[in-house]
Order: sequence, then structure tokens, then C-alpha cells
Amino acid sequence: MRRHLIIGLAGACLAGCSPAMESDAEAIAGDALAMAEEAKAAVEEAQAAAVEAQNVAANAQSDVRDLEQKVHHLERELNDLDSRAVTRY
Repeated sequence: MRRHLIIGLAGACLAGCSPAMESDAEAIAGDALAMAEEAKAAVEEAQAAAVEAQNVAANAQSDVRDLEQKVHHLERELNDLDSRAVTRY
């Protein structure tokens, strides 16, 4: 649909020009439309990659929080063991 619109607009702009020039304009408009569609696909792919990167980052943050909690727990256990050792000896 858009291709026909673009080609029609290109043809209208070149009304009165030679058929060869009109054909060239239509080919250029078709190429421009194809490039625009490729660019749209690339943007959609980049958006999907960005969403995936956000998910990976969120998972990494969660993993870091989990590890921080484990470290804190181990530090408390170590302090507890140290205090027991001091009271025994």
C-alpha cells in the first residue's frame, strides 16, 4: 500500500517528464521504501535486544543481592564462631 502511494507521488511529481525519468523515480522510490522497511526491522531487532539486555541485568542484580545476603550470613556465622572460640579459650 505505502509502496504504491510513494510510487504514485513520485510519478505525480514527475508528471510531464520523460517515461525513462519517471521509471527511474519509481525505482528510487521502491528502493527507498525497501530501505525504510529494513531500517524498521533493524529497530525492532534492536528493541528486542534491549529488552533482553534489561532482563539479563535484572537477573544479575538479583544474583548479586542473593550473594550479598549469603556473604552477610557467613560473616555472622564467622563472628559467632569467633565469639565461641574466645569464650572457650
